[in-house]
Amino acid sequence: MEILSRNFDAESEYWDKRIENEGSVPDIRKVTISKDIFYIWDDPVIEDILRGEYRRFIISKASENRGGNVLDIGCGTGWLSLELARAGMNVTGVDMSKERITIAQKYFKKLKKLENVAGNINYIACPIQMASFKKSVFDLIVTWDSLHHIPDIELIIKKMTEWLKPDGKLIIFEHISACFWNKIVIMIIFTLPVISKIKILRKLRSKVLKKAATQKAPFEGITKLEMLCAIKKYLEVQTFKTALAISYYVAPYVYGNKVLRYKIIKFFKRIDDAIIKLRFLRGEYIFMWARKR
Repeated sequence: MEILSRNFDAESEYWDKRIENEGSVPDIRKVTISKDIFYIWDDPVIEDILRGEYRRFIISKASENRGGNVLDIGCGTGWLSLELARAGMNVTGVDMSKERITIAQKYFKKLKKLENVAGNINYIACPIQMASFKKSVFDLIVTWDSLHHIPDIELIIKKMTEWLKPDGKLIIFEHISACFWNKIVIMIIFTLPVISKIKILRKLRSKVLKKAATQKAPFEGITKLEMLCAIKKYLEVQTFKTALAISYYVAPYVYGNKVLRYKIIKFFKRIDDAIIKLRFLRGEYIFMWARKR
């Protein structure tokens, strides 16, 4: 237990340091565009082009139980918790970084004086592995780009299932990193003429499918396969898909006029959606929602 506690302390310190070095985004509606064009998530337009549909899906599902209870795991500085509260939800935001939780609490307290937020947020600084909630208390549990940091994924999924009400929902949007074939195809996209790309992609397609079917994509202790198996064991999966195979890489390298830049990124996003649907590639992210049996 002492070793586990030290590991949590080290992890918490790491995320606290990242806040010091990189800043924070407690409100996605009031983000200022970063001077670092390579950090695309600080541009609200690009963020919406690439990930907006998944954020809106989460808000839509939450709104089916307006006034219900939502658990936001790995809430960071609280941008998703805040959007859920604006939609009328009673949100519990949990994050192991005390610094991030402090920022989230201060921002929400300040915002309530300026804006009529329909719901409420209770922030907790705690590793989710050590969190304790009553059984059958949440209508929805969400994790946005945080579950892959948790080592014992099955134990956490089991706990989340217990915390969900009957017919409660779990929604996951997680970064799982690119597999080998993704990187090869991305290299082709950047370096070869269009005709050559098409010919090579056709030849690679069968290899991509075979490789994608068997390959685990390890990223900070978790893989897509481990996550899916754990969730299927306890919940009924309704939707499972991957997202952002190439646009995730291309977007930081699109320069110039903002309007043109956004149009180009939208174009690559449409290509992205098509090649994932055709199973040429799998995405950098997985999106999944499941229901408690």
